[in-house]
Amino acid sequence: MKKILLTLTTLIPVFGMIALSFVLQGCSNAYSKQSNNQLEWDGYQNWYHITKDGPNIGDLTGFVENKHNGPKGYREIYINKIGVPVHKGEKSIPYPAGTIIVKESYKNEKAWSAKKNPVLTIMKKLEKGTAPSTGDWEYIMGANGKKRGSGMKSKWGKFCHDCHINGANKDFVFMNKNFVDSLKK
Repeated sequence: MKKILLTLTTLIPVFGMIALSFVLQGCSNAYSKQSNNQLEWDGYQNWYHITKDGPNIGDLTGFVENKHNGPKGYREIYINKIGVPVHKGEKSIPYPAGTIIVKESYKNEKAWSAKKNPVLTIMKKLEKGTAPSTGDWEYIMGANGKKRGSGMKSKWGKFCHDCHINGANKDFVFMNKNFVDSLKK
């Protein structure tokens, strides 16, 4: 009996640690990485290129101010295939969970032409009800995904949402098909 108790008291913490590591690994991968250990936006330049006819320049929305390199900035925007039907107007808003929008921001035309040092900002649509105060969007700053947040209690969620609230009637996204088409006129 003592031998069984000794074995159990030794094995329970070991199995507990193993189980905890699987749980933490699963949460980490579900949150920021695909199962193959790549970031969810790796390869985004092969996605649908919203600004393929030329970069977003200046402050077309009236809300850029000093964000995304301000009015002098050049921005390229991409969206994954999950969000393309809504972007193109083939399906209605809201964007479905899993939609990812990536924006490359460059300081000026010279940096954009050289494709030099873009700053990435990313929007990821979460499952309905996950972060109602930010329209269920998670906002991510930087290609490594370490600065991120959803909900008004997170620094990045609040910072990004304070501007994107101006696009609430378009599910917090400024660059949808109707807006892009209006720029061509």
